[in-house]
Amino acid sequence: MTDANYWDPVLNRSYHALGRHHNVAIVPARVRKPRDKPSAENAVRLVEMWVLAPLRHRQFFSLAEANAALAEKIEEWNNRPFAPPREGSRRSLFEAIERDKLKPLPAAPFVVGQWLVARVNIDYHVAVDGHFYSVPYRLVHRRLDVFLTATAVEIFHQGERVASHPRSAAKAHHTTTSEHMPPAHQAMAKRTPDKLRTEAAALGLAIGTPAFAGAGSMPTVCSTRASIPSKRCAPVSAYCDWPAPTVRNGSNSPANARSPPASPPRAMSSGCSRPTGGTLSSMPTPRTGWASTAICGVRPTTTELAAPIDGIPNRRE
Repeated sequence: MTDANYWDPVLNRSYHALGRHHNVAIVPARVRKPRDKPSAENAVRLVEMWVLAPLRHRQFFSLAEANAALAEKIEEWNNRPFAPPREGSRRSLFEAIERDKLKPLPAAPFVVGQWLVARVNIDYHVAVDGHFYSVPYRLVHRRLDVFLTATAVEIFHQGERVASHPRSAAKAHHTTTSEHMPPAHQAMAKRTPDKLRTEAAALGLAIGTPAFAGAGSMPTVCSTRASIPSKRCAPVSAYCDWPAPTVRNGSNSPANARSPPASPPRAMSSGCSRPTGGTLSSMPTPRTGWASTAICGVRPTTTELAAPIDGIPNRRE
């Protein structure tokens, strides 16, 4: 009882739920005000006089024996006639008036639980006893009432139940209902690998086929370094059957002139050995207009000869 006011009482959540479960009205009595409930106080006095007092000198060795003795005394007290001028007994009065007014008990027993207040996180879950339970996403940042029992968790918003979950003992875990998720989150949750494969197969067999998947292509011929006979850098055309590039000579030099040796290229990948000096033995002369970038990562170069220099200018000038 939150406030035992005689005219406007305030009931706590659990006591109010008990009254609604049994469909009865609760009329509380004030503290230290026996006249608010005279019938109940008088009944206590009569029970102590006619039931407990005759048994005060008896010794009982089990609870069942004490209950049997109390039931016998209560039956005698209910059949005891009223004092004049009243007629009949408590049993006869109950059978004549009160029995027909009684209602059957609810089919399900009343469940005792605990009421809590929880705030909805940004991920539309509330934390209850170390576990996270989902609520409709539109209630983000709202404060909700949670009814916690031994087996279930019921969540209410303004007296209306918005979510119900079985209680879980797993700490720092989530219990999520798909209906509580926003539409975008529901769509992402449904995009499982099996569904994506099914959608891809419906579009055609070409969907999902790797690129260059054919005989003589790069993945089948040039994918592994073990197939390269030498660790030294060499043009890709030597191993991939690409057409050899043409040699480009300068305009001032004859076509059959040998190109001057150029600086050795720098190998970028770990599979090729770094040259120590001079040109590579496996590199043809003259140097081609490109180098192997797929295997050795060599920076592309050119073999065009520079125009002849007539003279070197004096730096002092």
